[in-house]
Amino acid sequence: MIGYSQITYEKSTGVGKSYELTLGIIGAGKNQLIDYYDTQFRLAKKNQFGIAAGAGYKFSKLPDFLFGRTRFTHLMQGGYARPTIYVGNYSENRVAYKGNNQYVLERQNVTFGALQIELGKQWVFGDKFLLDVYWGLGWGFDNKKGNGYWYD
Repeated sequence: MIGYSQITYEKSTGVGKSYELTLGIIGAGKNQLIDYYDTQFRLAKKNQFGIAAGAGYKFSKLPDFLFGRTRFTHLMQGGYARPTIYVGNYSENRVAYKGNNQYVLERQNVTFGALQIELGKQWVFGDKFLLDVYWGLGWGFDNKKGNGYWYD
């Protein structure tokens, strides 16, 4: 719980194919501090809060074999490629520069999205729990403004 938590549901649709649905909570847990100076030193909290959602379709290699045995591992275990889309919205406090050495704390609303291709490997334990390691490369966008702000 360091500011972003997510839970994912995966459903196999056949050999080497499955889909994933993800729900993320932004702002649960850690609340970052913002320090700024306007005529005196001030300390405030970022107070970020929002939600995110994602969906992807996973194309997996055939399941891993256990070497030296004829037994297969779980159908959903192994390497994969997953095209994924993410969307979300959150709000947070930020420090805005108003000119003439004036800084004020204001609330900003951020909407974001991303299209990614993710490559990874997962292991299945007890037919109920997955350990998944992956990385992604893609294109992301948001409406967050950064020009003229001391803290972003």
